[in-house]
Amino acid sequence: MKIIKTKTEPLTEEMLRDASGKLVHVPVNEMPKLGSESETENVWFAGHVCGFEKAEIYLDMTTGEKVERPEIFYSLLMTDGSTWPLSKTVLEIVEITKEELVSLSESEK
Repeated sequence: MKIIKTKTEPLTEEMLRDASGKLVHVPVNEMPKLGSESETENVWFAGHVCGFEKAEIYLDMTTGEKVERPEIFYSLLMTDGSTWPLSKTVLEIVEITKEELVSLSESEK
């Protein structure tokens, strides 16, 4: 297991490029809980990364006003067609082996 991004370091596009083509496990991916302004939940996932997506949001969603500086969001694109949004606060990404991926899949059955 090789760490691509620790929980404490800032996410960079270089890290996301490094993850592309690799099997990864994202054991920590703290996202806002739906329907709550203060609670979060861990949305972990694992799989084969084929790339990443960057979104620049120029609209303040609370006021509906356009902003000068966009809010940036990243997602990992997986070979199975799924897209996973990445936390802007607490996130860990590790490279795993095929055996570790199979083990994770089996543990969720």
